[in-house]
Amino acid sequence: MAQFLGDIAFALWTVLFAGGLIAWHIGTKEAAGLIKTAALVMVVVGIGGAVCTGYFWFKYEQAGAFDNAYPKMGMEMMGGAPMRPMMQMMMGGENMKAREKPGQPALENEAPLTPEQQELLENPNKHPM
Repeated sequence: MAQFLGDIAFALWTVLFAGGLIAWHIGTKEAAGLIKTAALVMVVVGIGGAVCTGYFWFKYEQAGAFDNAYPKMGMEMMGGAPMRPMMQMMMGGENMKAREKPGQPALENEAPLTPEQQELLENPNKHPM
């Protein structure tokens, strides 16, 4: 499925390039400098977009992104790390409610804050930057 998105993007850049060539022909025929300038921009952007899309299409192909018909989700996104603790923190789950006072670890495997971090948390205006 993702492979077709690259194909569609490449086709759209090709259409822009072809439209630029048509506009260039009309601008030359009518002796209109503004149309020729717009056509030149269309041709350059069309070529640049097609080259960029083609480059990344091949990079994704080499990386194996097109091996499945669906995008990679879940554990693969986080490099194999479970996403549940992060999702609980984002959704305001139990782990966020456990952090009642600053410096208290919310997760079992989270290290407590250092004294410098604790001071920055209590006095954010005293940051050294």
